[in-house]
Amino acid sequence: MQRLFASFVLVFFIGPWANGSTLYVNKDNACPGTGTTTDPYCSIQNALNVAVAGDDIRIRKASTPYDQNARAQSSGTSASPITIESDDPTNQAIIRYTGNGATAAAIQILDKSYWTVQNLTFDGTGVFTSTMALWVGLTDTARWTNGPDLTGIRILNNTFKNWGGSEAQESGMANQSALSALLISGGYAPPSSSSYTITGTVVQGNVFDGDRMVPVTMTSTKNSVVQNNEFKNTTCGLQPSGGGGTAVVADGIHIISGTTGIGSGDLYKNNTFHDFQSPSNCGLTPSGGGSYYEWDGLHCDVGPANGTVDGNTMWNIDPTNIHNGYGTGVHIEAMCFGWTVKNNVIYNIGYAGILHNPQSGSGSRDQYLNNTIYNTRSTGIELRYGYATVENNIIHNSAITQMYVRSGAVTSGNITIDYNDHWDLSGGNKVGSWNEGPVVAFTNWKSTCNCDAHSLNVNPLFVNPPSDFSLQLSSPCRGVGLGGIDMGAFTLTAPASTLSAPTGLTATVH
Repeated sequence: MQRLFASFVLVFFIGPWANGSTLYVNKDNACPGTGTTTDPYCSIQNALNVAVAGDDIRIRKASTPYDQNARAQSSGTSASPITIESDDPTNQAIIRYTGNGATAAAIQILDKSYWTVQNLTFDGTGVFTSTMALWVGLTDTARWTNGPDLTGIRILNNTFKNWGGSEAQESGMANQSALSALLISGGYAPPSSSSYTITGTVVQGNVFDGDRMVPVTMTSTKNSVVQNNEFKNTTCGLQPSGGGGTAVVADGIHIISGTTGIGSGDLYKNNTFHDFQSPSNCGLTPSGGGSYYEWDGLHCDVGPANGTVDGNTMWNIDPTNIHNGYGTGVHIEAMCFGWTVKNNVIYNIGYAGILHNPQSGSGSRDQYLNNTIYNTRSTGIELRYGYATVENNIIHNSAITQMYVRSGAVTSGNITIDYNDHWDLSGGNKVGSWNEGPVVAFTNWKSTCNCDAHSLNVNPLFVNPPSDFSLQLSSPCRGVGLGGIDMGAFTLTAPASTLSAPTGLTATVH
């Protein structure tokens, strides 16, 4: 057996574009330069000052990193975007900004559309960086009402490394909530869910390694594709807690809007999140009102609606549960309704594989489908609020309980739980806790929750976990999910011809 999924591959041509110029940059060249291959500009800003639609800015690796805050001045067009990239992708330009915690970035593309940033290395090793390496988005909030959306941003095959300064440096920025190596922002708290923001952004093939607090923040984004990226060694940082205090956070992706119902339509697909800094190695502590710890692979918070989290793999995020209750794979939180979380493999997580907690209000149900969750230190899937469908999942060897449905979920209702397999290595008896009651075995669980009528309580027979979560040919989870498909994230039941891709993308099967 193998895993079947639609891997979305962008179909576009990347410069040089028709009617565009190639502009060269090499900081080792005498200033200012003219941008030709024999006389490059000496700074990135020189090139940004003159770049227009269709231009290709090619940055050559220099003897020392490019260390500056450079800002785009023009937009590209849909037919002729502006590209900024390494002149030699195999010997990438090194970019940083020793901004000493400033709310700024090494490269800023603000209130501009149709840019491609590719094959660059943003490396903050050894310096106190600005809060961001690359900042893309909307700062002119009049656009919320007048439009149009910003669009056409492509962030491809870059490395973001060790951004955010040392722990001691970052600890002095406790009120800084913008610390992200990559910030894609339509602005926080647009006036309505129909406001114009930023749409159609693609973040693909990037590596985020050792970045502080949140490598990627997506704020009020719409119809974005974030796929095939790697998030590893994320380190802790401080941010406002929302209650007047500070929180200690290490998240892979944070998705937020500040406005309930922003219809994101975002797709987060085929990314890996792993080996975040252990909380035991983080010297920061939360303080004041509403303080907390947070170690999440992907976290939806305060309002975005109708996104998809599909085919991601998450492992070794606070695996020993240092701060009980705070380490999760996928965390769908405050007013995040209408999300589909499917086909993900989540293992060696400190608290919960999936934590569902929209907290208040109502909306379309969040769907948790065909996920494989293995070896969490507390719960497999935890519902703290209603409006959730949990089907076709395999939850295996969560230490306390495979399903935890808390009182807030029972009260708010609108819950469907069925066609799942619940199993633990103690014999399958730690199936569920309903309404925060005792953890019970399968028969008592089904009668208490009035759910899981078609579910199983058997060893799923993975091939070789955690290296291979495919189902053995003899697995009892094959073909018994809703609609006759396999349970869990690995399936061959759905033929490739039935898979579809968003407009402008093509589907492939691996």
